[in-house]
Amino acid sequence: MKQDDSQIIDYLIRGNEQNNLGKLLSYSYITNPDQTIRWIYPSKLKVPTFLNFYNSSSIRAKIFIIAIKILFALKLSNLIRSDEVFLSVNEGSLLQKILDKYPGYNHSIFTGTVGKNRKIIVELNNGYKSLVFVKVAISNTSEDLIQNEFHVLSKLKRENLTSIYVPTVLAYSEKELLEISNIKPKRYNQPSKLIDVQIVALTQINSINHKHVQWKDMQEKFEIESLIENLKVKVIAGNGLDGQRIDPFIEKLSLLRKTINNEESLSCGLAHGDLTPWNMYINHEKLYIYDWELSKEAMPVLFDLFHYIFQSEVMINRSDYMHVKSEIERVLGLISTKQLIKQLDVDINVNFIFYLIYISSYYIDIYSEQKELHTQAFWLFEVWDDAVSDALDSPNGIF
Repeated sequence: MKQDDSQIIDYLIRGNEQNNLGKLLSYSYITNPDQTIRWIYPSKLKVPTFLNFYNSSSIRAKIFIIAIKILFALKLSNLIRSDEVFLSVNEGSLLQKILDKYPGYNHSIFTGTVGKNRKIIVELNNGYKSLVFVKVAISNTSEDLIQNEFHVLSKLKRENLTSIYVPTVLAYSEKELLEISNIKPKRYNQPSKLIDVQIVALTQINSINHKHVQWKDMQEKFEIESLIENLKVKVIAGNGLDGQRIDPFIEKLSLLRKTINNEESLSCGLAHGDLTPWNMYINHEKLYIYDWELSKEAMPVLFDLFHYIFQSEVMINRSDYMHVKSEIERVLGLISTKQLIKQLDVDINVNFIFYLIYISSYYIDIYSEQKELHTQAFWLFEVWDDAVSDALDSPNGIF
């Protein structure tokens, strides 16, 4: 078990009273390719409910899920675990408090994605179905994200949503813990391609708080400028994304930022902020959306649309920029998308440039501080680099 994993688990199972030790319990865990822990669960778990943490939008993922379910059904779960560890969950610890609140429930733990946004998620189930997810903040950044999700979910519950279903907040505790319901329907689809049902839902989301905002007045403008200036002088961790790659890209990003006139008016509205096939389900023409941590109240319309396409094409299909661009053109040609653009008066090219500048500067700043990067980070960087070059070479707009 790596040191970072040990610290995260200790944070969850150690209480203030170090003497109040609980019983020693057997936990199994499954690691990522880099040997960091992905999921940890009681060895006696009979149903692999931890799979609710897993992105099942690709064929390969679906096969993986089926294989694990079969092994659990045959009582051969030991074949897929990476190792076993014995842990004492202390009285007064965060995990024990969660378990005390839900007596009789089984649980599993997702240790979080490496980076400053990292948080722990505890899944609680009745033995067969996941019912509750508890997000546990482990840093100031993850505290802010959990607080943001609490506020946006509370707001969405007050809206008259006809095309969207979101989790219910069950409890919130001073930024530290957020308990939410599981909204996963029994039957669902997670398409890698955007279709009408998602566009209709996005229209409803983007219509919340809708207004036109001048570029000079947008908070995100100052966030972007700060990120770009910091990246120009920042010492990058030795993770393969070095200055030879970053410096020319940041220079191009600076040039692209200047193509948006200060007086430019951008059509803005509520955005999920991280809409991907693995953060939603489709069932009966309704979109079930979760993980609202990165939501923003006034982001340029189509932000979620562009993000969905970039993420699914690169992360699932391993597409290059030309394929991403082709997919964007296909989606922009849908009648439902044209209606969204007309209804909310969107300048496609300006909002696309905003998306590129914002998302690439935001994530490169995160990547710059990580000791090790997953392969997909390099895939995304290459596509962003090509997209920024294309935008600079297209003064009259790409689309």
